[in-house]
Amino acid sequence: MNDALLISFKILIVAAGLITALGYGLLFGAYPIIAIGLLVAAVFLLIFYYKENWGIYLALFAIPFDRLAILAPGGALTVAKFAILTTIIVWSFRRITTKDNELFTSLFYNPLSILGLLFLFLSFTSGVNAQDKVMWIGQQIRRTNIVVLYLLLITIIKDKKVLIRGLWFILIADFFVSLTGIYEMVTQVPILSFVGIETDLNITSMGESRILGPAGDPDFHAATMIFPATIVFFMMYRYKSKILKIILPFLLILFTLNVFGTGSRGGLIGLFVSLMTFGYLIKFKRKKIVMVLIVLLIFISLGSLPFLTGSAPTGRYTGESGGKTISYRFGWMEMGFKMIVDHPFAGIGTGHFLRVYNRYIVPTVTNTPNFPHNSFLQIWIENGSPAFLNYIGIYLVAAFNLFKVIRFSTNDEIKGLAIAIMGAFLGLGFFALTSNILESENYWILFACSVIILRLYKKEKEEGSVCESV
Repeated sequence: MNDALLISFKILIVAAGLITALGYGLLFGAYPIIAIGLLVAAVFLLIFYYKENWGIYLALFAIPFDRLAILAPGGALTVAKFAILTTIIVWSFRRITTKDNELFTSLFYNPLSILGLLFLFLSFTSGVNAQDKVMWIGQQIRRTNIVVLYLLLITIIKDKKVLIRGLWFILIADFFVSLTGIYEMVTQVPILSFVGIETDLNITSMGESRILGPAGDPDFHAATMIFPATIVFFMMYRYKSKILKIILPFLLILFTLNVFGTGSRGGLIGLFVSLMTFGYLIKFKRKKIVMVLIVLLIFISLGSLPFLTGSAPTGRYTGESGGKTISYRFGWMEMGFKMIVDHPFAGIGTGHFLRVYNRYIVPTVTNTPNFPHNSFLQIWIENGSPAFLNYIGIYLVAAFNLFKVIRFSTNDEIKGLAIAIMGAFLGLGFFALTSNILESENYWILFACSVIILRLYKKEKEEGSVCESV
């Protein structure tokens, strides 16, 4: 009987294989692009099943390219989304088949995870006041994606080696992204035009163009460069290779040039804050000399822009391009507080600042923005006071996670990681006060890193205690 069942099972397997092959052949004949896509997806699913970390690596590598790495018209599917989706599928299958409760353990390991889920819940509750349900759903999907990415990171990245390798993938990706910025500086051609995305150059009042990068926005491109700049400093601190001592400073110059080329004042100050934080907290020889070199690097990069392109946006830093944007921002803040007074608890609806804009116009504002250029104010406006307090809580918990490691860890490498992430965290935290980053993956990668590094510190502490007891 057992032999008969075994033979029947083999026949079913062969039959299923033949039917699948026949179906794939018909699909390939009718829609070859879809068939190839499914085959590639199947291969990646198989790879990620045996090498789960590689799904995360691919996602971290693809995220900086943003809309430049699209797989479907209109950006509905990008390489980063594909990597995250396939990783979720494999991750879910592995947890179900092994009955692993690791997700629940990770959720309750640190308060930040609970606050992240609360961030999503409070965003959803704002739907009661949302006028444009399609826009609201689209924004909710983006926010759900970044929180899921955070959960994947804290669940899959369990050791220092995997975390550092992930940082290398981010650094290498941002090197290529920085080259797109240099290309735009020199040619004045938006890089997104190569994938059929129409993007107008951002022109200042002095007729100067600003780098847009794969994000299609100068401020967002500047924010993308802040994170890898602190990774460069950590790698310089960690590795003693002479080749890297030459390559890494070159990368830092590239990232700095890109920030200057965007004309983003928030990005420039954020970069300065991140680098100075790392330089101040880390312990190494000739620290004062290095700190002076950082300042010189920033000024040298600024001075070199006119040699790269005659339309560099230096006027935005010197003040020659005028200060209207600053008065606009104060006007948007005034409008935002009026919106908060009218909708204090659930907000106006995620992504709806522009929808209710005309009802709150003030005399100092003559243009129409898509958001109030302050992420903390934006979540208060869109999602209400509880969401605002929750969002501040996320930042405070992440900062406390890193501070604890920096203060108490005796492992130089783990402490160096915490200092690097703290530098990027503070730099991007300042940038959040000047722009909309509520759907930015970089912030949630940093939040995840704060939890992962705290876990590494506790693991190191426990192992040290065991060794002492033995």
